Amino acid sequence: MTLAKAQAEDEEEVSVRIGRRGFGIVLSVGVLTGCDILTTKPTFQVKLDFPAEIRVAEPFALGVDISNPHGSAIKLDSVDVDDALLKGFQVVSVDPAAADTMHVPFLKQRSWSYGRSVPAGGAMRVTFNLRPLNAGRFSGNVDACNPGQDCTSVFADLVVGPRRP
Repeated sequence: MTLAKAQAEDEEEVSVRIGRRGFGIVLSVGVLTGCDILTTKPTFQVKLDFPAEIRVAEPFALGVDISNPHGSAIKLDSVDVDDALLKGFQVVSVDPAAADTMHVPFLKQRSWSYGRSVPAGGAMRVTFNLRPLNAGRFSGNVDACNPGQDCTSVFADLVVGPRRP
């Protein structure tokens, strides 16, 4: 059995290797001083608001209502939307504007970063102004995440009807 310790100013890493005849298990534990990434943070409550009828080429708003039912503020790190849901739409704008947006290929999502605090008992709405590109059914999750990436997901199933004559 071998035990190695490495310490840095803000990081401590402990690795343990147990083996026999070249076969073994490697166990690594990293602890970041002053960072609580290993604990679960309070999560948001999320509801979606969109029209009952959606038609090709007719813009509409997809409202993401994010509320904080807890006794202290929670930071909204990001709102993430599955690619499968977005594939039928052009994102015209997002209100409020995000600090940053990026595609996360391995999660098959687009993420809008906010870094805004939602006060205890408070709420915030993120509105996606969308333009339907094709008729069909588009489904996927919409997530509201805190900095620890504890996300609340709601499923959206949007049916887009044909263009009006």
